[in-house]
Amino acid sequence: MGLRSTVQSQLRSDPNGRVMARAKRLPSIIKKLVDSQTRLSIMADIAGCRVVLDGGLDDVYRLKERLATHHRSLMFNASDVYDYNTHPQPTGYRALHIHATRDQHRVEIQLRTRGQHSWAELVERWDRDTGQDAKHGNADEAALRSLSELAAELG
Repeated sequence: MGLRSTVQSQLRSDPNGRVMARAKRLPSIIKKLVDSQTRLSIMADIAGCRVVLDGGLDDVYRLKERLATHHRSLMFNASDVYDYNTHPQPTGYRALHIHATRDQHRVEIQLRTRGQHSWAELVERWDRDTGQDAKHGNADEAALRSLSELAAELG
């Protein structure tokens, strides 16, 4: 989507921003369909990409503005932006998600700082190693509290 070049041109102070494709795993798709009773045709986060920025939140918001103003092929408006930095998930998860349309396909773009990405990877490892589901808030209270505190520290 030209996202790599946008990251490089907009965030000159952050040449180490990484753009990676991401696809939702089948078990996650099924869980979301069952839990939210949504339709597959309107699910926005099946495919997309993630940008992990070495800079801070200022870079996250600058990149969002750049995408909104300079990518004519990427369609989204303010109601398509989910700011988990301002309103973190109960688990502590923080990032900026943009649900957009590109070539008539719904995609999600996640913008994260390196600290936020490290936290998310830690939670996924925790879930794999313990068999819990802290990512979705299903873990013992002490673990969830610790993860939330860590998320706040990492920003």
